[in-house]
Amino acid sequence: DNNVDEFLKDTDKIQKFYENYSYKIKKLKDELNELNEKLENKRRTTHLVKVGIFCPSTKTVNIYFYSFKSGFYSIKNPYTIFANTEEGIISIEKNLKFYAPLKLENVSLRYYSVDRRIKPPPFTPKRRVYYRKYRKSYIQEQQQINISQMEIQQNVMPVYRKEILVAKEPLPEYKYSEKGTKSVFTVEKISVDKDEFINVNLTRDKYKGDFYVYIDGYSTVSPFLTAEITPFRNYPHNNNTKYYVDGMFIGFGTLNDLKKGKTAKIYLGKDSLTFVKKELVERKSKEKERLLKWKYKIQNLHKKAMRYVLVDRVPLEQKDIKIELISSKKWKSYNKVKGKIVWEFIINPNDVVILEFGYKEKFLKK
Repeated sequence: DNNVDEFLKDTDKIQKFYENYSYKIKKLKDELNELNEKLENKRRTTHLVKVGIFCPSTKTVNIYFYSFKSGFYSIKNPYTIFANTEEGIISIEKNLKFYAPLKLENVSLRYYSVDRRIKPPPFTPKRRVYYRKYRKSYIQEQQQINISQMEIQQNVMPVYRKEILVAKEPLPEYKYSEKGTKSVFTVEKISVDKDEFINVNLTRDKYKGDFYVYIDGYSTVSPFLTAEITPFRNYPHNNNTKYYVDGMFIGFGTLNDLKKGKTAKIYLGKDSLTFVKKELVERKSKEKERLLKWKYKIQNLHKKAMRYVLVDRVPLEQKDIKIELISSKKWKSYNKVKGKIVWEFIINPNDVVILEFGYKEKFLKK
C-alpha cells in the first residue's frame, strides 16, 4: 500500500510538472509567433533608399532620394481613359498612388518612362527560320522595357528652410517638360507623412476624337469601338490602363506609347451595338485554281449613323501564284505587300450592309 501511495504521489508530481512546462512552452511559442509577425511587418516596410547630395552653390544643398523597390512608392493605374461618344471627346488622366516610408516635406515627384535598351538590336540577314527565332526573343525583350520609374527629389535650402517649414501645405505645382530623350511629368511642393498614401494627379488632358467601329475580319470577326486622337504631348507606355466609355467601366488594357503630333488609335472595347457575321459561301478547287468567297453581314444598332472600318487579309502573291480579288464593294485600300485589304463605309441606324469578298489563287506553270 505504501508503495502504491508513493507511486501515485510521483505520478501527480510528473503530471503537474508536465502541465506547468506545457503552459510555458505554449507561452514561448506565442511570443515567438508574435516576434516573427513583427519581424515580417518590419521587413515589408523597410526599404533600401539611396541618398545623393549635390551642392550647386554655397547656399544650396540638394538631397536626392532614389528607390527602385516597389515598396518605396506605388504606381497603380497611372492612366485612365474616359471616352464620351456623345461629345466625341477622349480624356487622358494620369494618376500616381504614392507611398513614403519616411516623412517628406516640399518634395518634387518626377515621373517618366524608362527604356533599358541602350543600343538597337543587331542587324540579321532575312533568313526565314533564323528570323522567326530572333523575332521571338526580341518580342520577349520588348516586354521587359518601358518600366515606370519614380525619382524623388527633396530640395533643402538652409537659408530659406524656416520659411518652408512654417508655410501651410503649399499647393502642388504641375509641370510637363521634354528633356533629352524623356517626357517628364513633375509635381512640386508635395508633403507626405510617414507611412502615408497619397494620390497625385499628374495631368488631365482632353482631345477631340474621331470615333468609328473597327472590325477585325481576319481574326475574331468582332467590332471594336475605336477613337483616333493627335496628342499634343508624349504619353509613356502602360500595361494597366483603366478604360471608361460614357461613364461606364469597361476594363483594363494596354496603352501603347502616344507620340506628340502623331495620330494614334485608342481601342475602347467590343461594341455590343454592332452585329457582325462572316460565313464561307463558296469554295472551289481546280488543278490550277482555287476559289474562296465569304459574305459579311453588318448591322448598326446604334441610334446614330456610325463609320465602319472592315479589315481582312488575302494570301501574298508569289512568282508562281497570282491573286485575283473579288469584292461586291470597292475597297478603300489594298496593300499587296502585307496582303491587307480595308473597306470603309457609313451605316445608318438599324441599316444592314452585305459584303461579298473573296479571292482566286491562280497557280502558274513553272
